[in-house]
Amino acid sequence: MELSEEDNLLITKYFDREQTESERLRFEERLKESTDFANEILLRKSMLAAIKMEGDGELRSELKLKAKSFNIHSHSKRNFKWRYFAAAMVVLIVATYLVLPTENSLFEAYYYPLPEDQVTRNLPDNKNSYHHAMEQYSLGNYNEAIPLFHAADSETKRNEIALYLGNCYLSTDQPNKAIKYLTTAQQTESKSLKRHSSWFLALAYLKAHQREKAVDQLNFLTKNKGSHYKQSTELLEKLKWSFY
Repeated sequence: MELSEEDNLLITKYFDREQTESERLRFEERLKESTDFANEILLRKSMLAAIKMEGDGELRSELKLKAKSFNIHSHSKRNFKWRYFAAAMVVLIVATYLVLPTENSLFEAYYYPLPEDQVTRNLPDNKNSYHHAMEQYSLGNYNEAIPLFHAADSETKRNEIALYLGNCYLSTDQPNKAIKYLTTAQQTESKSLKRHSSWFLALAYLKAHQREKAVDQLNFLTKNKGSHYKQSTELLEKLKWSFY
C-alpha cells in the first residue's frame, strides 16, 4: 500500500523536527491507525542509523537524501527497486552489528529514582506524613509512599512533594500521573529543583511516548548547564536513532 501525500509530508516534517502541534497529533494518530505508516517510520529510522554508522562521502549524502524523500512517486520502477535495495541494506547492517534502542529501553537505561537526600537533606524532627513518606520512599516502597505524600499538605514543600510523587508514579509505571506532578514541581524558583523536575519530566514523557515533549525538556537542560546536562545530551543523541 502506497502512502498518501499527507502521510509523506507528516513523516518528512517528523524527521526534520518541523511539526506543528496539530501535525504531531495527526502523526501519532497515523502511527496507531496504519501499520504501513508505522513500518515506513521504522524503515527510515533504520536507514538513517545505518547511514550514521556506515556510509561515507557521496554515498552517505545520497542515501540520507533518499531516506528522507520517499515521496508520492515511490511507485515508479526505479524507486520500487531502490526501496528493496535500501531495505535489504538496512536489514544486513542492523542484523550484523546494530541494535537500535526503543523509547522504553532508553527510559529503563536512564531512569533512576531521585535519591531522597537530593532536595531535602534535613527531615523535620516531628514524625509527620512527609517524614513517613520519605522513609517509605527511601526504602523503595513507592506505593506506600504515594498516599503519605498526598497527605503531607505542606505549602512550603509543595514542589518537593510533587517531585517525589512524580518519581513514585514513574517507579510504579504510571507516567501520565507522573507528568501531572512533575509539571507542578517545575513551577519553582529553585534552579536545582527545576532541573531535577525537567529531567524526570523528560523521562515521563518518554515513558508515555510523547517524544517531542521529552525533547523539549532535554533541550532546556542542555541549554542551561547544570544537573543532568550530560545525561540529557546523551539521551538527545540516542533518541535520534530510537524506535517507538
